[in-house]
Amino acid sequence: MKLTLFIFGLISLACSSGTIERNNSGIISQKDSIIQNESQKETTSKLFETDEDCVIFLMPSDSMIERMQKENSEENYTEIIADITWYPGIASEYLDSIGIKNKIVDNQNTLIFKKNNGESLKLQKDKIAGDMILFRKDTLPIIGHAIDFNREFTKFFFRKTTKANK
Repeated sequence: MKLTLFIFGLISLACSSGTIERNNSGIISQKDSIIQNESQKETTSKLFETDEDCVIFLMPSDSMIERMQKENSEENYTEIIADITWYPGIASEYLDSIGIKNKIVDNQNTLIFKKNNGESLKLQKDKIAGDMILFRKDTLPIIGHAIDFNREFTKFFFRKTTKANK
């Protein structure tokens, strides 16, 4: 899995100069975004916006947590919640140690990433097949899973922004 994430990351880096047409994975370029349409603007409380290089951890919303609690036994629910918090926590500690910003998104439905070239990428949380996003302003984000967090790949991806390289 680590090799797959690494290869996907390299492909993303190589393709970052082209036009973005990844709507099937939830990425929409600003020209297609409903954010531009005043009558369809979403409330700010449901939006997460960033223009910083960072790692985003996607957590379940309050309503999703309530649903998981109802649908699972107490033992299963406790195990699910432990996994949901453990893996991002371990990754977050490492990211902090090398100076990479990391953020948690839980109740926001829409994520907006502002790139260096003025373009904004919009992702719908419920269409993201993962729980972790590596975002650098000069390329497309990489979506993965915190359980598969790879220190070396992450350090490589953020090589321009880590403490060790400053």
